[in-house]
Amino acid sequence: MLAPGAIVDPEDLRIPGEQPGTPMVVLDDLGATPHGQRFRARQGKSLLLLTVLSPDVTMQRELRDLLSHRIVLAGEISHPNLLPTYGCVRLPLGEDGFDTLFVVRPDPGCPTLRQWLHEVWQAGHALDPLNAVAIAVQLCEALGVLHERYPHGYVTVDNVFMYPTGGMPQALLSGTAEGALLPFAPDFERFVQAGYLPQAGRELFESPYEPRAETDVLGAAALVVEILTGQPLEPGAPLDHLGLPPRLQQILEVASRPDPNERPAEILMFSRRLQAAVGLGEDPTEPSAVLEPVQHGDHADPRYPAVRARAWRPPPPAPPPWVERDTGPTQGSGAWNVGAPTPGSGAWNVGAPTPGSGAWNVGAPTPGSGAWNVGRPTPGSGAWAQPTAPGSVPTPVPDQSASNWQAASSGPFPGPTMSAPTAPPVRPAFGRNFPVHDEPSGELSPSTADGSVGSSPRPTAA
Repeated sequence: MLAPGAIVDPEDLRIPGEQPGTPMVVLDDLGATPHGQRFRARQGKSLLLLTVLSPDVTMQRELRDLLSHRIVLAGEISHPNLLPTYGCVRLPLGEDGFDTLFVVRPDPGCPTLRQWLHEVWQAGHALDPLNAVAIAVQLCEALGVLHERYPHGYVTVDNVFMYPTGGMPQALLSGTAEGALLPFAPDFERFVQAGYLPQAGRELFESPYEPRAETDVLGAAALVVEILTGQPLEPGAPLDHLGLPPRLQQILEVASRPDPNERPAEILMFSRRLQAAVGLGEDPTEPSAVLEPVQHGDHADPRYPAVRARAWRPPPPAPPPWVERDTGPTQGSGAWNVGAPTPGSGAWNVGAPTPGSGAWNVGAPTPGSGAWNVGRPTPGSGAWAQPTAPGSVPTPVPDQSASNWQAASSGPFPGPTMSAPTAPPVRPAFGRNFPVHDEPSGELSPSTADGSVGSSPRPTAA
């Protein structure tokens, strides 16, 4: 697509340390990828890696939007083992109005993992399982951070750069956000058949053709196998002929199963298993579960190797103190006995009141108890009574006025009696039964002619 010496417009893409709008000059063609071509370029003093995507992929609007969104998310992630992604830029193709995209990343200036392995082998050296696991663990740590946003899906020895350091080279994983394009790339099947995409499991060949976290587990296992043997890993293929340590072989066989649901679902769990296989720690699961995928949240009980423990759950909280216990209310506690009240306990006797208990006698009142005698008045009980004649001893006469409450016929409060009185009541001169409904014999006058206050006439007896 691009030849060495071609100039590319970066548009509004900004490279750290460079002036915005500085043109990019293509330097070298680094070879083809399943979904495009990779170049080395320069902008000012910065060396860059340009991955020009195939127009067959970018013409699909859904894939183009998905790639742009994931590249924006990748720009927010910073990890020492993850090669940064600056962004993607539109690249016009000819005068027909077609265009594509190219992804911009920094050039680490070091060989890929495949090139580095060939240099080691040509020098007569070989890597042991400890070195192979150390490289894979670096990438698993970066993938663990990336999986908080989305899976990578493109973990291969051609997409990892080995940066030289004082000890073990630092592994830099590239190709972030490009894994979603691989199943739709025109050269996808050709690269798979050649062994350049060992992470291509069943999930990339079946709908919805989307890489998962289990896809990166398969890619990390393929890295270990290729570092130790130089041969690509085929999902589901036996590993007995490779001569790997038995414990490491079991872990790699589980991670390379064809069905992604049977692989470990967490990349950091797989990393800890790899470290335990070479003596860098304890296996996070019991020995009988090494051949089984462990999902997030599962825990093992070391006391029972054949039984997988369930996820821990906190015990239910204790009931509050006001919840009624089976023992019932406390007798004489002074609280409101809502259940079965105790006579004389000091609470409101809601049920059957006790005579003389001092509570409101809601049911049948007790004579002389001091409560409201709702029924018929009792002589000498303090209720309203009517005398027969002035100065005579009052006798209890049924008062038919609305002032006295009468008991209802269907409950504790009977309704008023509507029968007419047999004789007119005798009115006292003064007292509690002073009439209020009859008209006075004289007229009330607020003042007299001489200015003195008038007095109301006294009522006379009927």
